Amino acid sequence: MKDDKVILEDSLEAATYRTDICGWVSKKGEYWGEKENLARMDGATHIKCDCGNIIEKRTYCERCDQKQRDEQFYLMPEKAWNGEDLLFSRAEERYYHEWEGINSDGEDVPFESMKFVFCGEVEWPQIHEDYFWDDMPDDNKNDELSRLVDDFNYDLRKIRTNCFLPVGIRAVLVEVKCKE
Repeated sequence: MKDDKVILEDSLEAATYRTDICGWVSKKGEYWGEKENLARMDGATHIKCDCGNIIEKRTYCERCDQKQRDEQFYLMPEKAWNGEDLLFSRAEERYYHEWEGINSDGEDVPFESMKFVFCGEVEWPQIHEDYFWDDMPDDNKNDELSRLVDDFNYDLRKIRTNCFLPVGIRAVLVEVKCKE
């Protein structure tokens, strides 16, 4: 059963000082010693956001969270979109690879409001001979193992992952000429 009561950090219900064990105990029953602030934080169900809104315990209210995301987005370096590179919309949390896909739902949504960032291909993780550290003698470096690991990593870099993730470069729209 969920407790719907709002308890802020400064509430008397968030934590109590117990004399039988000499320390602060949160509403959840956790002992925090002389750390009253931690006991209150643990016992609180809600906090005050930086803007003053009372919210469930997390970093920011939705408005402040969106404001912070927007600030981060507009601080990214920008690059003109060529109409072909894979993009990720931070607003819709969706990938796009062509202009037709962006406007496929029939709505005329401003490009800027979609908060597009470029995507880059993810590379395969490389292995290192330290992976085998537990199986190697304490003071002996295995040159053959080093060579094999280097060869493996070299060959691995040649294989595409076909996995793309946002890379933190903001896409700006320029006039895109259609291919004829």
